[in-house]
Amino acid sequence: MTGTEVLAAFARRAELVRAVLAGELAVEPSYARALGLALDRAAEATGEDWVAAQNELTSMLSCVDRTRIPRELWRRLAESERELIGVLPTGLDRPELVDPDLRYEPRLSARVLLADADDRVLLFRGHAPEWPDIPFWFTVGGGIDPGEDPRAGAARELREETGLEAPADELVGPVWVRRGQFTFAGVPTDSVELFFVLRSRRGWEIDTSGFTELELDTIERHRWWTASELAAARERVYPYQLRELLPGLLGGVWDGVTRTVH
Repeated sequence: MTGTEVLAAFARRAELVRAVLAGELAVEPSYARALGLALDRAAEATGEDWVAAQNELTSMLSCVDRTRIPRELWRRLAESERELIGVLPTGLDRPELVDPDLRYEPRLSARVLLADADDRVLLFRGHAPEWPDIPFWFTVGGGIDPGEDPRAGAARELREETGLEAPADELVGPVWVRRGQFTFAGVPTDSVELFFVLRSRRGWEIDTSGFTELELDTIERHRWWTASELAAARERVYPYQLRELLPGLLGGVWDGVTRTVH
């Protein structure tokens, strides 16, 4: 495929992103503004900046809940992603192929925004088993057991993944909810994630010896991030809006409203 045809494939995706933004239900206003700016940067950039701008748009589009857009538009997005996967030049990230004709298994997860006294948040770096070359950063947490209270599930996941013990009633939230579709370990998943906040106590040390076999295979390391470090990071971070929302979340008292994030 020629360079002109590759550019045409990215242009077709851009038109579909504009159609997503034209809908009233697809994304919250704050994320719609950010996605629109990313789309403009992808359209205007040249050279090496074009690669970075397209990768940013790919990452942001992967955070859109496809169930909130018309099914035909979802199908056209999947066709566009499939086309791009076949023509990607070196340096460009692979889009997440989210096909509306697949059956997505529902999964409810509880996640913990674990912050220390310096307003740094703990994140893991890992990858999907299928795509070891596409790493991303994410929060502590995982799937809730059948019948398990989400807050209790968050406390359990915290203990299993970090070795930290905290009473469930110390977790604040859920402050955020995030929904998205993806494939992980071969399973198409329709994921709903509830986010809780917990301040770490001084002297707490992270112990990952409780990782499952899958976590050992897919989680590479962890680190504490400041908001400014996250804002400057070029790597994928989920949720995407963690960068912009973390300072406000840690800087005040939660108002009791669970907000949708991407």
